[in-house]
Amino acid sequence: MLRYSIFFWFILVNDSLLAQHDTTIIQLKPQKIVAFTANKGNVLIHTEAVENIRGAKPFGFSIEVSKQQINQASYNNSSSYARFGWQLSYYNFNTPILGNGTIVNYFLQPIYKLTNRLQFSYRASIGAAYLSSPYNAKTHIDNQNYSSHIVPYMHISAALGYRITNHLAVELNTNFHHLSNGNLTQPNKGLNFTTTGLSLVYNANNNILPTYHAIKNRYWKPQKPWVDVGVFYVPQQDYYNKWQVKRHFALGLTAQISKQVGRTNALLVGGEAYYNSISGDVSTKFLNNNAAVLGGLFIGHEFLLNRLIFSQNIGLYVTSHPSYNSNMYFRLGLRYKLNTHWQIGANLKAHSDEADFFDIRFLYRF
Repeated sequence: MLRYSIFFWFILVNDSLLAQHDTTIIQLKPQKIVAFTANKGNVLIHTEAVENIRGAKPFGFSIEVSKQQINQASYNNSSSYARFGWQLSYYNFNTPILGNGTIVNYFLQPIYKLTNRLQFSYRASIGAAYLSSPYNAKTHIDNQNYSSHIVPYMHISAALGYRITNHLAVELNTNFHHLSNGNLTQPNKGLNFTTTGLSLVYNANNNILPTYHAIKNRYWKPQKPWVDVGVFYVPQQDYYNKWQVKRHFALGLTAQISKQVGRTNALLVGGEAYYNSISGDVSTKFLNNNAAVLGGLFIGHEFLLNRLIFSQNIGLYVTSHPSYNSNMYFRLGLRYKLNTHWQIGANLKAHSDEADFFDIRFLYRF
């Protein structure tokens, strides 16, 4: 699942693009935006278990409402014009195995002004989907991708926009979508698909972005590393027929040190340990290495955008672990800074091509 590195766009973004700072802060009200998008794409076959959906070509449409910051104070935080809002989407997955889905998500979209008419942007979204055709042991055994109607949703995209008038613009975007319930129910191979979309964007105000004086400002260089410590919790999961085990809950501690290396990027190193309450047939070989306490070390990257932090980590177990899991694992996270010290967030942990669990977490920053 995570071999596609779904947050790679954030790492590739160059912090020096349009780096700006000005002592004169211009305050402008956010612009109100409505957009309509039509999408068409392809499913990704990330494991042999979902070969039966090969060739499916999802198509759909979405409508969104958003606000775009154009004041200089906001611009100075990330060297971009931040757009944020809500999107409602419908997708037909083009196969009776997957059915169709309705998605609601919140998104953040930094906009970079290339010329007076041309813009580049990328977007990160998180939300939930209602899917029509989950796995059913009696009536629908072909669907190995998802097994519940309600499924968490993550999405990233990159786009080029062109201003047609002072109110209308078009955007050509490429998208990666991921749906997974984090092993709350089984089976759960997850659904990955890509789409190309064309958007019509209406700005109720004026879509001409202001130009601010650009100077280099590496204010982050002298800053000390951040130290974050916290707790995380994993709720009960469904019985996993393949390995004959069930997770009742997991409760853990995490700690990391991160250093900002650009306006919107930070690198980190850390460790974690958690109590893993799993039960099952003790005679099965898949529990022969199961430990009550699991621990790992990880390195990673964070994308920083005001109060939101998107993280991508690669970890290695330093304790024994169930033999049905690989030695390495991956984490994707989203955190929100409540204030200078406290953070709340969610994290997806996965091995190879399958999710392990979602957790909720609280952290304190020193």
